[in-house]
Amino acid sequence: MQLTVPTGISLAVANLIRGTILSQFPSWRPFAYEFDSKASILSVDSIMEDPISIHGAVSSLTFTLDRDPALGEILPESYAVEGRFTVGQLKSLTQFQLSGVTDGFPLFTSVKPLNVKVWYLFSSGKRDEDQNRKLLPTSNNVVIFSSRHTSVEEISFKLNEISGGLTEIIFTCSEVGVVEKAIGFLSNYLVAA
Repeated sequence: MQLTVPTGISLAVANLIRGTILSQFPSWRPFAYEFDSKASILSVDSIMEDPISIHGAVSSLTFTLDRDPALGEILPESYAVEGRFTVGQLKSLTQFQLSGVTDGFPLFTSVKPLNVKVWYLFSSGKRDEDQNRKLLPTSNNVVIFSSRHTSVEEISFKLNEISGGLTEIIFTCSEVGVVEKAIGFLSNYLVAA
């Protein structure tokens, strides 16, 4: 997608569109994990008792449903984890359609069998850990983390000055049509008084 604007405002316009894409279009994201038993690491000679590893692939996944959720909706799902739990295994157990990472990529690794409950939230923008913590009751076995709610995995832009005091903004985005959607969203608010 390309957009031509006056050179003096090109960077501000490009950042406004990018920020809109990253903050205004809601998506499902996991924001907490709950474990059915306490997983702890002992510091004595690196002895581990009931450890579980959480891998970063979850943040690279895109979660979609076949229905229109309400903003702020929370959906928990539970999975039995033993050994290596991969994206492919999650796809066979979840009601979400997943994309973004190959099926063999690990999500969790556990030394012993345990159940993991994943809490998903439909929201927009970035939510910090404190905001997400208010959504669930306090428990020793719950890990709550920050979440960025956007369906776009990658958005960048390049500025090219052209003649007549104009600059061309060239967007590169992982999702087709989202730049146009952001411009349409902004046009509802950027009207002459």
